[in-house]
Amino acid sequence: MASIPAIVWKTYAPCSLGARAWAFGRTLLLEFDRILAQAPSRGHFVELGCGTGILSNLLALGSDGRSVVGSDANPRVIEIARATVGQRPNVRFEVARVEDVMLQPPVDVIVAVDLFHHLSAHAQMKAFERIHEALAPGGMFLLKEVDRTPRWKFYANRLHDAIMDPGNPLCVRHRADYKSILQELGFEVEVILMHRLVYAHVLFVARKRGLGADNRTLQ
Repeated sequence: MASIPAIVWKTYAPCSLGARAWAFGRTLLLEFDRILAQAPSRGHFVELGCGTGILSNLLALGSDGRSVVGSDANPRVIEIARATVGQRPNVRFEVARVEDVMLQPPVDVIVAVDLFHHLSAHAQMKAFERIHEALAPGGMFLLKEVDRTPRWKFYANRLHDAIMDPGNPLCVRHRADYKSILQELGFEVEVILMHRLVYAHVLFVARKRGLGADNRTLQ
């Protein structure tokens, strides 16, 4: 089976060299395989803040049983994402801000990667509430975020964001805060540390209490 960087390099062939290289480079910095390993093999998926659509594409390519919708507020990155779709029927991309994304329940899986620390504390809470409401009982929320520890990696992330998205105030919570908020909303939460290179990544696997979604993982 092809590696994730190889899959992404091929998938983004219709895009500009710059967009293709960006997507490829992202696979070297982030452990997409560990996120994918938590994802059910079937169901309706929504990715919030999908950027150029890397994870949405990997989810759709990984199983025909997944129907994936990726959304982002930036029309430019959605244009890149749409260029990768071809004739595949199980993935599509839309332009929408987090607060405007249509989360028509029941959704089986909602995914957000490096999105929430770009939202205000108030916007984060509103989004968490909408996500919990939209998910089917037993549905899953996969939240990958920046960790605050170790401190030197946290500041490396801050420098990265200052370069890539200057002027955007960040709201980076401690992983214990995220876990507590999700549990209070009614999720069972597993925390997985994914510290790669100079980046402090953390993945929250949050399941809405109750029976429902097919929780089989990718093989």
